[in-house]
Amino acid sequence: MVGDTGRAEDVVQETFASALRSLRASERPIAFKPWVYQITRNACIDQLRRSSRAEEISIDCGDLAPGLESRLSQHVPRT
Repeated sequence: MVGDTGRAEDVVQETFASALRSLRASERPIAFKPWVYQITRNACIDQLRRSSRAEEISIDCGDLAPGLESRLSQHVPRT
């Protein structure tokens, strides 16, 4: 669903962390398969939303597009 093995691994980690938090917060019985599917689906959607807002650049990329290197190395003063 996310189209990348690394992103999928991140989603799995987020899913199980969220599931653990939910299990600790509630005493009610759950139907595990649909419950964890819904958590996973929501994590995938969140990941896709985050990736659509930000441009990803490989750290291994030697040839950056013109102007991109200056955008990456701009100093942003702390407030």
